[in-house]
Amino acid sequence: MQMADHDTDLAAAYALDALPDDERNLFEAHLASCAECRTAVAVFTDDLGMLAERGAITPPPAMRAATFGRIGPHPAAGDGTATVAETVKRRGRGARLRPRTRVLVRVAAVAAVAAVVVGAVVVMNNDTDPVDRVLAAPDATTMPVGSERIPSGEVTISRQLMQGVFRASGLPPVSAVQTYQLWLIGEGGAVPAGLFVPDAGGSVEVLIDGDIVPGVMLGLTVEPSGGSPAPTGDILLAAPIT
Repeated sequence: MQMADHDTDLAAAYALDALPDDERNLFEAHLASCAECRTAVAVFTDDLGMLAERGAITPPPAMRAATFGRIGPHPAAGDGTATVAETVKRRGRGARLRPRTRVLVRVAAVAAVAAVVVGAVVVMNNDTDPVDRVLAAPDATTMPVGSERIPSGEVTISRQLMQGVFRASGLPPVSAVQTYQLWLIGEGGAVPAGLFVPDAGGSVEVLIDGDIVPGVMLGLTVEPSGGSPAPTGDILLAAPIT
């Protein structure tokens, strides 16, 4: 194996533990005198750590097909005779691969698997209910918000997400042509922040529609069905939420 001055491809393979023993030993000797490759290994290792921190998921049945669709033909389950070189030969790209090429094929295969897994995690996160996402946020905090007319309200906020969830019980029912409307009240006035109708028991759990920023207050009014651009009803609640 000839070592380039700065071999970041091999740095990726090294971080993935995809180098055979002889190549790994040569590369480790190279690392002792190459700060750029040491930096590349550290970056790749950090990226792999971020993937691991996403946690294990059970992939959907289609993931195997999608993954191998990205990296090309693969040996059948239980068939240990097919090699990477044979696979490439079947695709008309030559009968032999240099050791460096074998490494790059391995890196490409692992990268394809990682891309599919990360994509699945992103899709799963996007499918999470927004209310649940706020309630489950690592920095979620809950505080009471109430008034004489809304005695049992609370808000859970995530400052990282800049979002909040309003929960209350015992709310009076509204007529068929009315709705409750939330407001975010700041220096510029009251901004609409969501409509809701409580359930039959007068309870609600709803995402506050707007960014939760320092100094903002949460307001609540009863408005005509469809909401209003500015409060028209009595202020049932006006409480700081940060």
